Amino acid sequence: MNFEKETTETTKKQEINQNNDFLEPTKEEKELLEGEVEEDNIEMLGVKGNCNKISFVRLKNGRAGIFKPKEGEKSCLKNEVKTGTFFKRERAAYLVDRFLGFNLVPPTVIRKIKGKIGSFQQLVLDVNIWVNGLTIEILALPSWYGKPLLKLWILDYLIWNSDRHTNNFLVDGENKFWAIDDGFTFGQDSSRFLYIPDDETISKSIRKKILELNQAEEKKLILRNYLQKLLPAKEIKALFKRLDKLANFLEKNNNIRDYKIVF
Repeated sequence: MNFEKETTETTKKQEINQNNDFLEPTKEEKELLEGEVEEDNIEMLGVKGNCNKISFVRLKNGRAGIFKPKEGEKSCLKNEVKTGTFFKRERAAYLVDRFLGFNLVPPTVIRKIKGKIGSFQQLVLDVNIWVNGLTIEILALPSWYGKPLLKLWILDYLIWNSDRHTNNFLVDGENKFWAIDDGFTFGQDSSRFLYIPDDETISKSIRKKILELNQAEEKKLILRNYLQKLLPAKEIKALFKRLDKLANFLEKNNNIRDYKIVF
């Protein structure tokens, strides 16, 4: 028996099965997409400084989320990210996060609610911290925040977030980070990250996720096919270029100190 050949074939089968998982929506996505709306449980939310009309929506299957209709988008002085595309970018940011396996962005789908198309993002429950208008220095966050903040920086770099600030990330009761409000992403506007790492080591688990995605050609093709329905081709190309650049850097380095941030 050729154990090396058998091991290789087993690995290939595992990769195929994993890739097939990405061809289908997750259980959470399906329930967000297919759930019937409770008409009496739609509430417009007024959030100061928000560039979208947003509503809290509850579904009859028990799911609840935040709905941002395309028609409710307004210009917020961004040159590259145009109105009418924010809702697609919310979905695209979630997909990149899902394919990386970071689990920072709540499940996000595109669907119609009361005849209006928009993004629908699963509600984050049991919010422990909703940072509102404070700087990261003022927060004096505990030392354990470093790892999720670094992971958030990597995600924001890859999706080229031009609007990450202390109003759009949450920490739940289990001290898990959630990156919300990802409509100003992928366009070649000036980046705006909540947190810029200085002299920090990338953990083995984060490094592994980045390298694995960059090396998984079939998986990247699946992601690219999803994104083609959501983003201009030049933005998709720039995303994969950033991924490849970061992965190549991490093959030789585990400290982010000398990494050069470019679109």
